[in-house]
Amino acid sequence: MTTASKVIQIALREVGYKEKPVNDTKYGIWFGLNNQPWCYIFISWVFFHAGLNLAKCASCPVGYDWYRRKGRLFLRPAPGDIAFFSWNPENIPQHVGIVERVNPDGSFVTIEGNTSSGLAGSQDNGDGVYRRVRRRSDAVGFGRPPYQG
Repeated sequence: MTTASKVIQIALREVGYKEKPVNDTKYGIWFGLNNQPWCYIFISWVFFHAGLNLAKCASCPVGYDWYRRKGRLFLRPAPGDIAFFSWNPENIPQHVGIVERVNPDGSFVTIEGNTSSGLAGSQDNGDGVYRRVRRRSDAVGFGRPPYQG
C-alpha cells in the first residue's frame, strides 16, 4: 500500500514542470488524453507512480463523485488528500491539487498541475505544476485515498 508521504514526495518532484503550448504534457501523453486540461490527469499520474491503484480519471466532477460515493470525501484537509476546488457559483469542482500540509490558520499548501504560479493567471487551466497556498473556502471537499497507515 501507498502512504500519503510517498504521494506528496512524488508530486513535489514535479513542481516546476511546464506544459508546452495547448496543454501538451507528459501527463496527458501517459494518460492517452493529451492537449486537454490536465489537473486531474496529473493527480492520476502521481498516484500511479506512487503505486496507488485508483481508477484513472481526467474529470474533477467525476473524481469528486467517486470519493463521495465511497464515503471518502471530507470537509477538513489532511496531507495527501485531493483538494477539490471551485470558483464558480454552482460549487462544481473545476480544479484539484494534492494537500501537502495544513497550516495553523486553516489554509493549506497544495501541489497542483495545470495552474498558474500566483493569483494572476488561470487558477484551473494554467501552465505548470506549482506549490500553492489555498484557503479552506476555495475547496468544496477533500478526497482521502485509502493510504496505508
